[in-house]
Amino acid sequence: MATIIGDLLARLGLDISRFRQGTQEATAEAQKPVVEAGLRAAGLLVLGLIIAGLAGALLARRMVVPIRAMQVGAQKVGGGDLGHRLAIKTGDELEALADQFNRSTAALQESYETLEQRVEDRTRELRESLEQQTATAEILHVISQSPTDVQPVLDAVVQAAVRFCGAPDALIALRDGNDVRVASHVGPLTYSPGLRRPIDRSNLHGRAILEGRTVQIADVAS
Repeated sequence: MATIIGDLLARLGLDISRFRQGTQEATAEAQKPVVEAGLRAAGLLVLGLIIAGLAGALLARRMVVPIRAMQVGAQKVGGGDLGHRLAIKTGDELEALADQFNRSTAALQESYETLEQRVEDRTRELRESLEQQTATAEILHVISQSPTDVQPVLDAVVQAAVRFCGAPDALIALRDGNDVRVASHVGPLTYSPGLRRPIDRSNLHGRAILEGRTVQIADVAS
């Protein structure tokens, strides 16, 4: 009896062991597709992260380079280089911003150049006005010092004319009867005070008196 019971228990234990083994094998077979799917999903996730990182780096580089170029351009323009222009060809908002920057810089350059010209013109006008006032004051001073002698006044007028006009030579000729007499002269031309010439069309002074107008000769020395 005991022998029979022992055999039954031994067979039962063997069957249980085989059942457990079969169950484990079935579970492993059932989990295998799930594990493989998980591994594939993990691989795709890692690949997606790598691609996203590369795309982000390329995008950042595409944005950083034009931004740095605009920063350098702003520094140059701020330093006075108004002729500097940006050359950004990205086909997006950065290119539009660079074009607007170039237009603004060009307008600023034109305004600055116009301002410089206006300042130069105004400075020249003020300088000429000051020179006129100085020459007038000098002549008036000479007149006050010699109220009965006209020669110092004529000399002062000639010297003021040379200085004011920036000419190398100037003279004053007075009509004396039928002649023209050089009353005062400053410069390298051969006109000595007291020189007389007839009032006719053979000389500059005679032509001016006879025609009653200003006569201009490009090169008097010739």
